[in-house]
Amino acid sequence: MQSQTRTDRFRQSQRRRGLVAGLLLMLAGVGILLWPRLSPPAPTLPREGSDEATLARYIALPAIPLSVHWRLSAGAPADPAAAPADATAWSIEATLAFSAANAQRVTGIVDFYKPPLTAGKLVRVDDTHFQLTLRSR
Repeated sequence: MQSQTRTDRFRQSQRRRGLVAGLLLMLAGVGILLWPRLSPPAPTLPREGSDEATLARYIALPAIPLSVHWRLSAGAPADPAAAPADATAWSIEATLAFSAANAQRVTGIVDFYKPPLTAGKLVRVDDTHFQLTLRSR
């Protein structure tokens, strides 16, 4: 061993460091590739429902409905409060039933707008039932 020169020992230690560094980089790459498969999926909000509390997160309700059924479509936001202005277009369709007294409070579609929803249509089916469609663009 004493016949090894100082430069030979230095080259061997360089090779060892290179191998260790390469193995660490390889393990980090495998960890990055497998990370989405190892982590649990993020919970998603419902895209359809019958509860007015969740519907109220998306639209403004001029009165408390007796019954609702709503559906989000085409790129619905994950969080309606954090939907940026440049988000992909999405829409919400809702069927609403109000009491006779509350149905009179609905005067037009502007009663339901809530940012980022800016366009849509409101159809009065009868005295107390409405069909609402709102779009973000």
